[in-house]
This record gives sequence, structure tokens and C-alpha cells, in this order.
Amino acid sequence: MLSLLLAAAVATAPATFPDDADKASLLASVAKTRAYLAGLHKPTLTLLGRPIATERFRRSAARFEALVKESWGTPQFDQDLEDQFELVDPRTPVRFTGYHLPLLEARAKRDATYRFPLYAPPTDMLAVPLGTFKPTLAGTVLTGRVKGTLVVPYFTRTEIDDGNALANKQLEVAWVADELGRYSLMVQGSGMLHFDDGRTVNVNYAGQNGHPYTGLGKALVADGKIPMAQLSMPTIEAYFKSNPDQMHGYLNRNPSYVFFKLAPDGPFGSDGIALTSGRSIATDKSLYPSGAITYVKYPRARFDDKGQVAGWDQGGRFVCDQDTGGAITGPGRVDIFYGGGQEGARRAGTLNGMGTLSVLLLKE
Repeated sequence: MLSLLLAAAVATAPATFPDDADKASLLASVAKTRAYLAGLHKPTLTLLGRPIATERFRRSAARFEALVKESWGTPQFDQDLEDQFELVDPRTPVRFTGYHLPLLEARAKRDATYRFPLYAPPTDMLAVPLGTFKPTLAGTVLTGRVKGTLVVPYFTRTEIDDGNALANKQLEVAWVADELGRYSLMVQGSGMLHFDDGRTVNVNYAGQNGHPYTGLGKALVADGKIPMAQLSMPTIEAYFKSNPDQMHGYLNRNPSYVFFKLAPDGPFGSDGIALTSGRSIATDKSLYPSGAITYVKYPRARFDDKGQVAGWDQGGRFVCDQDTGGAITGPGRVDIFYGGGQEGARRAGTLNGMGTLSVLLLKE
């Protein structure tokens, strides 16, 4: 009888690593990570200030993939992970947000409606690796332009949009009608453009002007426009729909500006890895390397039949670190990629809460 009770207890024990997404998407994302790691020529990668052999990340991803194929969804899977992997965490609370693949109507030429440009990277924008001048600054890169005999910061959002700093340079890859949608595209980093000739084209991140990112939501909360507890992309959109005269000024508070390229496929992360909806994350690349397999616990929204948040549960899933973002800085920030469509936009637009992150490294 005792043996039967113990067997039943094991069978019904809660999973150590519950995963609220599907096996196929996880294997697809891991395969992309493995391909990326296979092509890396760096001997080590840095994880939270700790140098780790690139080969260890390769072996970690390969063994994890094998375990998913062998025993996904069983107690044995959890046991093997605990036995074979070291979990590395930042020892700090982690704030989770989401990003998605927005779809914008676009035109190849400007007209009275489609008057907001998407620019390709300017040819006069320089990347200055400071480590070539001073070894202690290795890894620090400044973005700027030459002015006389000096390298100065590159143009800000206000200088580009209001001062026409990039006008008449043939850098426009497309024109859109929705200024807030264009801003959201810059925040997300990639998206889709639908042209009037029927084409739907990927538009991918191609560079940034080097200025720090200032969050739109943070500014609205600081000014008392939206309560912090209600902050989400839908509430931001609703506020500007009611106060359209305030939108441009708020957008200009963020000096960061993103440049784009049209592409036949995508989206891609910061190191060229194709992203997988629900399975790719963005982190600070000075602390977390692309190629890490990670387990996260995060606040997962429950939606009512009107698409409004009805409550929150604790979500958990395995994700692959494959991207970064201008707002994703420090050890306690993670952005989950939710792909395209209405569900992706809803998930990404409402996620803003605390959770945990653990990087999986095969034990030595």
C-alpha cells in the first residue's frame, strides 16, 4: 500500500518546470539557437559578468533539446533537468514586458496621408568602439557623426522628425500614416508593412541612433496621465485618442530613433537569429548572451470575452535568449516576443510585471 501511495504522489506532483506553451515552438526556437551557436567563433560568452566557454552553451542547448525530445511533459524531464543542469539567476527581481510584430499600412511614396517616414540607417552615422582607444572601455560603443573635426552624438528624434535632419537623402524605405504605430514599430524593432499593391513585407531593425530610450508609458505615469496600475499599450492608445494634440510632444521625449530595412523574411534578433513567437526573449546583451536557454516565471494575463484583462496567473516557460532592445537594460529586465496578430499584440501590450529568470547551463 505504501508503495502505491508513493507512486501516486510522484505521478501527481506539480512540475518543477511547468511550461504553458507548446513543444513544437520550443524545439523550433532551440534549433535556431543551436545553429547560431554552431557558427560562433568566440571562445567564451559572458553571463552576468562570468566568462563561460561557448562550447558549454553549445552542449547545454544540445542536451536540453535531447531531453525535450525524449521526455517532455513527464516527471523524468524535470528530474533530468535538476540533475544535469546548473541554474544561473541574476539574484534580483526581474520585470517582464512583451513585444510583438505590428502590422502597418504603408506606401512606397509620400502623400498627404502617408507622411511619416521609415528610414534606412544613415550613411554618416558612425559606430565608435571605445575599446580600440582604451582597453578598459572594451565593449562600449558610441554612435555619432562627424561635425568638423569632432565626433558628436547622432541626431535625436526631434532633430530627425521636426528638424528634417535626414530629409532629401533618399533614406526612406516606406511611408506610414500612423505616427503612434510607427513609434510602436520602433519600440518593437520589427514588423510587417502592407502596401497598396497587395504586398505584405517584413520590416526589420537595422540600427539605432545611439540615444538612450525613454519610455512613453513612464512619462505618462510621471505626469499623472495614466495610473501605474493601469499602464498598458491599450491605455496609452486610448489616452492619445482622447488627447491627440499631446501625442507628438510625448513621443519627442524619447530621443532614441530606430532605422529599418525591408526584408523577405524575419523578424530577427540582435544577433541575426530568427525569432519564434512565445519562445524568444530580449535581454541586456552586456549581461546575457544570445544562445542561452532560459526558464522564466512571469505574470500571465487571463482575458475576458471582450479581450480585457480579467486577472493574472503565474506563467512559466522555457525561452531562448535571442534579442535585445533599447529599453532592456540591467539584469532585471526581460522582454518576451509574442509574434504577430491580435493575440500577440494583446499579450505584449498588457505584460508588465515581476517574475524570475534562470539560465540553464549543463553541469561540468
